[in-house]
Amino acid sequence: MKINWKIVLLFVLILALITPVYSRAMETEKELPKSSELLDDAKKKAPTLKSVNTPKNLKASPLTIPANSTIADLFPDEGMAKTIANQLARVENNNFQTPTKTDWKVDDVVTEVELNKIVFLTSVATIGSIEGIQYLPNLYDVRLYSNKQCKDLSPFLKAPNGYSQLYRLNINNGNISDISSLTELSAPTLKYIDLGGNNISDLSLFPKLPNKLPNLEEISLERNNISDVSPLAKFASTKIKIFNLDENHITDLSSLTNNKMPNLQRLYVRYETVDMEPIVTSSKYEFSIQPSIFGTTKPVKITATKPKATIDPITSKITYSAEEMAKKPFYYSPLSPGVTYSWDEAFPLNGSNSIVDYRGRIFQPLTYIGPPQVVSYNSGLTYEIGTSLTEQQFLNDVNLITDQPTTITSDFDVKLKNLNTVGIYWIAVKASNIEGNAQANIMVTIKYKPPVITADAEYTYLVGDKVNATQFRADVNATLTGEGTLRDDFIYKVRLNTAGDYVVTLTSPKSGYYEQDAIPVTVIVHVKELLELQIPDEFRMDIDANADSVPISDKKQTLKCYGSSGKAELEVIDRRTVRQGWTITGAMTPFTNSGGDVLQTSLKYQSKSPSSSPIYLNTTNQPIEKKQSAVTDPKYDSTIVNLEDSLTMEIEPNDALVNDSYESKITWTLEDAPRP
Repeated sequence: MKINWKIVLLFVLILALITPVYSRAMETEKELPKSSELLDDAKKKAPTLKSVNTPKNLKASPLTIPANSTIADLFPDEGMAKTIANQLARVENNNFQTPTKTDWKVDDVVTEVELNKIVFLTSVATIGSIEGIQYLPNLYDVRLYSNKQCKDLSPFLKAPNGYSQLYRLNINNGNISDISSLTELSAPTLKYIDLGGNNISDLSLFPKLPNKLPNLEEISLERNNISDVSPLAKFASTKIKIFNLDENHITDLSSLTNNKMPNLQRLYVRYETVDMEPIVTSSKYEFSIQPSIFGTTKPVKITATKPKATIDPITSKITYSAEEMAKKPFYYSPLSPGVTYSWDEAFPLNGSNSIVDYRGRIFQPLTYIGPPQVVSYNSGLTYEIGTSLTEQQFLNDVNLITDQPTTITSDFDVKLKNLNTVGIYWIAVKASNIEGNAQANIMVTIKYKPPVITADAEYTYLVGDKVNATQFRADVNATLTGEGTLRDDFIYKVRLNTAGDYVVTLTSPKSGYYEQDAIPVTVIVHVKELLELQIPDEFRMDIDANADSVPISDKKQTLKCYGSSGKAELEVIDRRTVRQGWTITGAMTPFTNSGGDVLQTSLKYQSKSPSSSPIYLNTTNQPIEKKQSAVTDPKYDSTIVNLEDSLTMEIEPNDALVNDSYESKITWTLEDAPRP
């Protein structure tokens, strides 16, 4: 046996989708006030540089500047390179004396000695990276502007000995969110850090700053994305005097009640802004909101609203009147529907010498409910007469969808009290809210129920019968219940002069607007011959009933007839009025295999009729069964011949080939009279 194997390979493709997450910081140009005590002129505090010009007095550094390195080689960022070139020519980096070279370019070769002179570093171009700052160990005052580009502070950590003279570090308007490098920075003299205008939101690392930067006196984090200041409760420093958190999104200072900054003089938390989630409301009612702004020990009172509102003196609940709401208030930047409220309060933090300046504004967007708009609905509905229908079922069928929540009503009970009369009815469906309503008119059609057709599934006629459509409908018991007319395609489909099976369809098409088509019913019409011979499609010759191969034998074998599916039978059906008898003849072709080999044997037919002799079938038609005329029966006469009892064949020893089958075509013929 040949076995075919089909191998199916299933490939599974796994796609990993990596989606970057972006954050956005708002930038303003507001100049923030600084403490006059702490903003002394840098030149007064700048260290003398007399010893800097003598290389032998410089600290040993493992960083080696390659020979013939240009400024651009050491500072790959274009803005940083331009800033270095500019600083090398400035007098404050040359002990306030005219520098020996004043026309520095980024492609000029620079030495370690020359870079060691740079004490003041102020950007003259937008800086995207501070790479190279590790070559400036004597920095005193750094003021860089990044324009939302610089985000990496790690180059500071490449300086082997840190920054022993660094006094001020300003990196403004960058994209800094990670300050972990500052927690490892060695800058023991650093007093001022300004990271305003960056993208800092997480303050969890800030408590580590005093460990490496013990002399910090002022930190400015204005214009970042800070909303949670609770990590600052662990910021332990006796030196910090000013902490600037202006222009962030802070509304709760309660975590700083027990802080570890005993000498803090000013905590600036001003110009805070918070954009709330939109609230859906009506412009026809007053609108109330409960603010949640906390100072260090208690809620902060609301001091102003836009538009004008009433503020509860105890709960601080804000109520905008219906008159104000009718104007549909909005706020600026950009113009948005909504209201605002703000606070402005100053209070001590760590005693009378410490002041918190706390002010800000909440922006509450509002989505004003308008009259509803109909999005979709079913404009036409059809029901059958007598249908039981409620208004709610009707509204469910209409399925009116609006752009906002509404109350749906209709005049169903007025216009359509019952469904017992055919016709067309118009029902108004209304969607309403406080702002107005929208209406849809629904056409409701009440129709008669479709008529029902019933009939027998099949019927039999004889070739030559004369039948019309009326007789056919009577024969199959066709009936129609309901409004309509019964029709059929009998005369177009059935050929009574040709035997076969035909499908006739009974219909009842509507004849009026309020009627409906009946569901069609089909009837199988059998047209039979008057004298019919039914034969099996195929049968097999075998030694037994098992459908396996016949073994080759060196002895003669007798094979019997077996049906391939069911019994192997011949049936003669005689429907003639006068039955004068009939004859069955048989003929066969030789048994041949696929290679052309022929078996030297034929089928032997032995009738069960008395005194009959065996018939060996060949290519000539020979009578094998016959029947004489019979008494007329009102129905029909059926005669069955069992081939399994009548048909055999003998296989001579070793006459057949192995692993092949032999086939023969048998022709059975029915004659309409018995042969003599």
